[in-house]
Amino acid sequence: MLRALAAGVGTLRLCVAAALLGALAWVLSWRLLWEGPAGSDTLFHLQLASWVSASWPRIDWWFRWDASGLSYREGYPLAAHWLVAALARAVNLQIPGALQAIQFLVNPLCAIGVYLFGAWRLQRPLAGLAAGLLYLLNPISWTFLVDWGFFANQVGTVLFMPCLIALDVCFAGWLAGRRDWSWRLSAVAFAGLTALMGMVAPSIVWAPLLALAAYAAAAGSRSAALRWL
Repeated sequence: MLRALAAGVGTLRLCVAAALLGALAWVLSWRLLWEGPAGSDTLFHLQLASWVSASWPRIDWWFRWDASGLSYREGYPLAAHWLVAALARAVNLQIPGALQAIQFLVNPLCAIGVYLFGAWRLQRPLAGLAAGLLYLLNPISWTFLVDWGFFANQVGTVLFMPCLIALDVCFAGWLAGRRDWSWRLSAVAFAGLTALMGMVAPSIVWAPLLALAAYAAAAGSRSAALRWL
């Protein structure tokens, strides 16, 4: 009974936090929502998303618009653009509108991830909410999207906090000596989310890997750190 009540309170807190973070993101992202997709590199990403959409769900192997043509495996990572094409088809949007919607969702999703880490892993929901709000108020959170248009890179950042949460669950279980299915699931989740981040944005996949090494520093001794790694 108490566990169900605690879960209900946690869910209510999550809904309230998501509403607050979403409302603040809506206000702060006016440059993304005012007209069309924003950012200096965004036209390039629109071109990639349009090309992916033409053959979705598969991806044509030859991209004729880069250099003298090249295989998609040798070009820009396309997982984020595949997602744009999927959203456009799912809700009957044009490619620019789908890309704009995903641009908007990036920062509130990142902020909710920050809140979840504080509320669940640190048991500090108010601190998690404050951290999420500060994330949205940080100008650099918007610069990468609004000014520079680093679309795929920023879509990849959405996966960082889930990676960190899975890693923290795995580390806590490892310290406690647990080797049950839930501990193994957390390890698989961390590995899978890190691999997915590498597919979406290879330039930032080092972030969860650095976190993995940072947790080793908290293992308590050199031998424990080596066992963790």
